[in-house]
Amino acid sequence: MTKPHDFKTKAIIVRKTKCGEADRILSLLTPDLGLIQGFAKSVRKTKSKLSGHLELLCYSEVSLARGKAIDTITGSQTIQSFLNIRNSLQLSAMAFYACELAYHFSPEEAANPAMFQLLLSTLEELDNGSQPELCLKYFEINLLASSGYKPELRECANCHKKLQATINYYSPESGGVICPNCRNTQIGMPVSVNTVKVLRYIQENSFSSICRLKINREILSELELAIRANIRFVLEKEPKALLWLDSLRLADL
Repeated sequence: MTKPHDFKTKAIIVRKTKCGEADRILSLLTPDLGLIQGFAKSVRKTKSKLSGHLELLCYSEVSLARGKAIDTITGSQTIQSFLNIRNSLQLSAMAFYACELAYHFSPEEAANPAMFQLLLSTLEELDNGSQPELCLKYFEINLLASSGYKPELRECANCHKKLQATINYYSPESGGVICPNCRNTQIGMPVSVNTVKVLRYIQENSFSSICRLKINREILSELELAIRANIRFVLEKEPKALLWLDSLRLADL
C-alpha cells in the first residue's frame, strides 16, 4: 500500500529506541501498512504532548508525515492504553514478550492484518485477565501460523503419515510433530498424546473456546517447551523479554 505524504493509521507501539537527547524511533504495527518506523521528535521531554500517547503497548491513532528515510510522527491519540497490564509486572512481561515477537515476525511495510488483530486481541485478553498463560500460548501458536510457520500437528511432518495416539516428537526443524519412526533421523522433543491434542485445539479454535480448557501443569510445560523451541528456531535467538518473564515466574511475582 502506497503511503500519501500525510497519513493516519491505527497502530500498536511494539518497540521504542532512544535517538539523540530527547527523540525516539518507534516501531508501529499497523493493520494496513504492516510494521512501520516513525520518528517522534522531542517525545522524551517532560512537556511533550505526545509522550503519553506513544508509550510501548499503546494502541493509538497516529498521524505521520512521509520522509525520505523515515516517517515523522506529527500527532497521536490513544485508543486503548491497557491499564490493567501496566499495573501488573507479570502481565507487562507477557505483553512486552508478545510485542517483541510481533516485531520480529513482521516484515517492514508488508500488510498483515491477521498479525495486527492477533496482537490486539492478545493485549485485550491479557488486560481482561482471561487465563494469561493460555492467552500467551494462543498468541504464540497463531503467530507462527500467520507468519507462514504453521506447525504440522495431524500427520508426521517428515514422512507425512497420520500421527498415532502414542508418544510423538515435536521438531521445529521438521516443521511440526514427527512420529517415533522418524525420530531416528530427526531431532525432536517428546510430546504426549494430550499435549498434541491441546496444540491442535489451540491452533484450530477461537480464544473464547480456549479459555474453557482445563490444562494441568505437565501439559502446559510441554506446550511451552515445544513452542519456545519453535520460536527460537525461527528467530535463531532467544527473545529478550522472555528472560524477564521467566525471572518473574521464578520470583512468583
